[in-house]
Amino acid sequence: MNSLRQRLAPHAARALVAAALLASAGAAARGLGGPEQPGVRRGTLAEIRGFKRVALLVIRTQTVDARDPARVAVETYRRALSDAPPRLHVSGHRAAARRLNKYIRKYRSISAVKSADEADFVIIIHVTRVRGSFIPAEPYVFGKLFVIARASGADRRPPVLWESKGHDSRIDDALGDFLKALKTARGEK
Repeated sequence: MNSLRQRLAPHAARALVAAALLASAGAAARGLGGPEQPGVRRGTLAEIRGFKRVALLVIRTQTVDARDPARVAVETYRRALSDAPPRLHVSGHRAAARRLNKYIRKYRSISAVKSADEADFVIIIHVTRVRGSFIPAEPYVFGKLFVIARASGADRRPPVLWESKGHDSRIDDALGDFLKALKTARGEK
């Protein structure tokens, strides 16, 4: 009995230290300890009333951060401005561009640009899943949509102006909801 206690004592101490480290790491991840990071700056669609140039980024990430998806969208925007832009999700980009081009042809109030650094505001779509359809080239694409304006003024953080409801809506529906809100903000019929 005594020899068993002597053999387990060093392991118990290691287990106690490991448990303490895990507890402190979990508290830091939940934001219970340490300095708070600033949140994502929010705005309204009224801020882009006079803006004309829009870029479209449709990506599918390997990891999903469910704590603050808007912060991930802002990081995607920053990566698009850098030298290493994210890879586009081709079928999702095709579906979103079709809907956006229809709006551009009808209202002529915005125009598409190729890169995010030329754009006044950027539509970012994080693809969460893809389902096949009867037309193989046009699958159903689901995801979360964000609209981010170019950073201006003293606060250099780009504002998130609009985001879709839910985390897994069809891209066509989310883009349709955004375009309705944009028409309302710009007074278009």
